[in-house]
Amino acid sequence: MSTTQHYTGPDGTQLAYLDEGEGPVVLLLHALTANAQANWVETGVVSALVGAGFRTLALDARGHGHSDAPVGDEAYHPDVLAADVTALVEQLAIQPAAIVGYSYGARTAAQLAAAGDVVPRALVLGGMAMSSLLPIPSGPETDAILAAMAAQAGQQADGEQADDLGGMRDRMAGWNTRPAAVASIYGELRYAGPIDLGAIGVPTLLLHSPAEPDDVVAHIPGARTVIVSGDHITAPLDPAFTEAILQFLKEAAS
Repeated sequence: MSTTQHYTGPDGTQLAYLDEGEGPVVLLLHALTANAQANWVETGVVSALVGAGFRTLALDARGHGHSDAPVGDEAYHPDVLAADVTALVEQLAIQPAAIVGYSYGARTAAQLAAAGDVVPRALVLGGMAMSSLLPIPSGPETDAILAAMAAQAGQQADGEQADDLGGMRDRMAGWNTRPAAVASIYGELRYAGPIDLGAIGVPTLLLHSPAEPDDVVAHIPGARTVIVSGDHITAPLDPAFTEAILQFLKEAAS
């Protein structure tokens, strides 16, 4: 079990992270509903990077894992979650670091790199498609999804979402992910600004399963793709997932 440390985000939120190993820095950003332990430690990514000579940091996003969960939807806007990462980089003085993100974490990594808020040495974007970069639509259907996400454990969600969210609810409970925080993060994507992928000027690897479209690579100059087995949930469990990250970051560090 890795040791958890804390730092203070720009709005005072206490945020947790793992910090292991020595060498070139790699910063890991997990998927929505997961945490650093689930996405990066249990999959073997942290141990592989540390064993290869990288200082490896893995952040628990607000509302997830050991990080606090502030109240209010505005505390979960994509810009706020990106600012949390920038604060960690600045407080630990670890720029330039390589950044590896999965799913929502990949979206945050792309946003930071495109805006220049953090200029990484290299970028790995896992489980990210062009559709995940677009604002989600407002309307009754989205409102129903958000209500189902926000329902606390033990409450019954209404409609078809009850079955669809059952597995996610179980995972969230095991990972100490707060349902209201997840709903707020998802809901705030209605107000997300555009991400200029063409502005990303660092070596970039796209990493995903065959179940996901390979439609991001064409928008990032010089990017390349590695496809591993599984689907969006299980791809990080494929040893090829960790191996692809490791080999790409070794090349970027040489």
